[in-house]
Amino acid sequence: MSGDAKAQIVSLLRSARLFSALGGEELDTLADYAELVEHLKGEVILRAGDASDALYIVKQGEVVVSKEVAEGQSITLASFIAGDCFGELDFFSRTPRNATAVAEQDAVLLAFPRRTVPFDTLIGTRPHVFAKVLHAFLTTVAQRIRATNRLIIENAPWVQELRRQIHTDSQTGLFTKPYLEQEASSFLADPTALIMLKPDNFKQLNDSYGHKAGDGAMTLLAAVLQPFLGSSGFGVRYRGNEVAVVLPGAAERAAREVAEGLRRAVNGLDLSSITGRPDFRFTASLGVVMHRGAASGWPAAISAAYDLLYRARNEGGDRVYTG
Repeated sequence: MSGDAKAQIVSLLRSARLFSALGGEELDTLADYAELVEHLKGEVILRAGDASDALYIVKQGEVVVSKEVAEGQSITLASFIAGDCFGELDFFSRTPRNATAVAEQDAVLLAFPRRTVPFDTLIGTRPHVFAKVLHAFLTTVAQRIRATNRLIIENAPWVQELRRQIHTDSQTGLFTKPYLEQEASSFLADPTALIMLKPDNFKQLNDSYGHKAGDGAMTLLAAVLQPFLGSSGFGVRYRGNEVAVVLPGAAERAAREVAEGLRRAVNGLDLSSITGRPDFRFTASLGVVMHRGAASGWPAAISAAYDLLYRARNEGGDRVYTG
């Protein structure tokens, strides 16, 4: 390593909070284990799932970190510019990367340690130095947690809107399967009714009129759900042409009535704008389950409703089964 390159690395290390407690000799020693790496615009620096074998300090350019939250959907978590450090949380916790970093523009990064130096070997050779670095890391994490908590509290409407966008199916406007499965604590009441619905002859529609017709039918089906949701209920596109209706606080009798109403509404759905003919009609099978108690039992309720749906379909369709 040239003297100029090493001086640049020492300067970058000194500017980062993680290494700010180290003296000149310690920084000089660590510089021998680091390297400067160039990345072109659009180049992937690290991917979710990669081994966390280094942390990075931006010397020049910009790096954007994003995370996939649903199939085909991702959100930007952070943008890093000159002087910023990233990747240190995964690096010190020794867990795989949980996000992807891409060079937003041509960038020069300090990678520590360099690719040929195993982290465990480095720890063993300089334990007293890394004790200081680890202390600085823990302090930084604590500060970030406090700052994040304030951000969430102060921007609650913004956070809710972001969550809504992440968990909304763009075609139908319904919530997605991850919302139904992962956000239970935010909507469950005691009791909560769950209705699963599937058109019995959707495949026939696709086979006869094409997948574009199927997409149009899903949009119409989503609209059919709306009058049955009440003030607190919501619809979910669960899987393909399967949808769900969640009714927090609904009694069992009311849930059965809603399910029967949905079955009749789907039977009466006018598909002529899609098929070009008035004689094609849907029938539907539905499963109804009442969930009571803690959110931990919600996955079992979803599974039970799904099983009832397919039992109704396999036994002739156009019917409602209640668990």
